Amino acid sequence: AFIATMIIGFEDVVDDDDELDILKIPRSKIVDGQLYDAGMLMLDKVTFLPGKPLPQQPICVLDGFVQYIIDQSYSEVYDDEWLVEIEGKTSVRTLTRIPVRKVRVSGVGMAFDCSIDEIKVLGRVLLRITQ
Repeated sequence: AFIATMIIGFEDVVDDDDELDILKIPRSKIVDGQLYDAGMLMLDKVTFLPGKPLPQQPICVLDGFVQYIIDQSYSEVYDDEWLVEIEGKTSVRTLTRIPVRKVRVSGVGMAFDCSIDEIKVLGRVLLRITQ
C-alpha cells in the first residue's frame, strides 16, 4: 500500500477495509474564544497508544499552531488538560481537582480556583499535535 500511495496518491488507496482504521474527526478552530467549523481531520487509529480505548466522541480543536484531539465523552473531571468554556470563552486549560467540588484552572494567564459548576467542561484532551 505504501508504494501505491507514492504512485497514485492517498485518495486512491483508501478503500472500505482501510477506512476501518481511520477516524474521521470534526475539526474546529478557536478564534477569540469562540469555536468555528474548520472541516474534518482524518487520523489513523494507531496514533493512539495500544491498550487505551479510542475516543467515543472525538473532535479536533485548532488553537494557534496546536491541534488538540479531544474526547467529549467522559465520566468525571480529574487532573489533566481539558477543553472548557469560562464566561462564554472557550480554551484549553489544565484543571486540577481540589476538595469539595472545586478545581484550579491554569494554563493561560493567571491560575484561579472555582467551583466545578462555575465552568463548562466540554471534553478531555487526549492528544496534542504541534508544528
